[in-house]
Amino acid sequence: MAAFASITPPTSSWLKRCTAVAILLSTQSFAVWAGLRDSPPPGLDPAGLWRLDPAKSDAAEAVIDKAMDALIDNRASGLESRSGRPAGAGGFPSGGGGMTRGSMGGGALGGGGDFGHDSGLDPEPAHDNTADEILRALEHNPQTLRFQAADHELKVFADDDEVACETGGVVTLSDRLGDGERQCGWQGRVWVIETTRSHAGTRIDRYEFSRDGRSLTYTTLLHGDALPRLKLTRVYAVTR
Repeated sequence: MAAFASITPPTSSWLKRCTAVAILLSTQSFAVWAGLRDSPPPGLDPAGLWRLDPAKSDAAEAVIDKAMDALIDNRASGLESRSGRPAGAGGFPSGGGGMTRGSMGGGALGGGGDFGHDSGLDPEPAHDNTADEILRALEHNPQTLRFQAADHELKVFADDDEVACETGGVVTLSDRLGDGERQCGWQGRVWVIETTRSHAGTRIDRYEFSRDGRSLTYTTLLHGDALPRLKLTRVYAVTR
């Protein structure tokens, strides 16, 4: 006789335990940010020009290519569930083939194609375009990093790009990537910047300075509803 697993409805005590766990996780997440400091530990000097060590760093283009493929697969699955048709060849009324980077309408993954034209579906959501741009911004590792500190603010210069963040609170963002929030601070020898984009996901940049002050490990983490999980690590050596 085949055995079947029994499903028991949740009891009130079970729900109370789940609520307690959720509160604990939320408290722990807040505690991480509450533990960030306004200044680095004594002796840490981020000044100088930091140059990429390609041999010790991830190949950004390969990592992002893989992430983009995952993004396409996720969107194809979503389209199939919305349309009720396979996302492969001949799956659309127009007889078009499956989704590819070139066929995704709008956004950085495509060339402005007419995604979903004859399918009766809405165009690609704006948060998909945001996810595309977030990924494309990581396609190439910065060759150099520089840091400029002033009071509780630290500016990070990655090649020609600049990100300035001040400790002590959450800053509201509104730019070409949409609305969002940013917060930052020191976690020991690590400068942490967390940027959350509405309806897209979260990017965390961690700049970890070695104890001897000669090397820096720059790690970027992505996660969210519209973003694939990603970890990209680069290593830099200082020249002063």
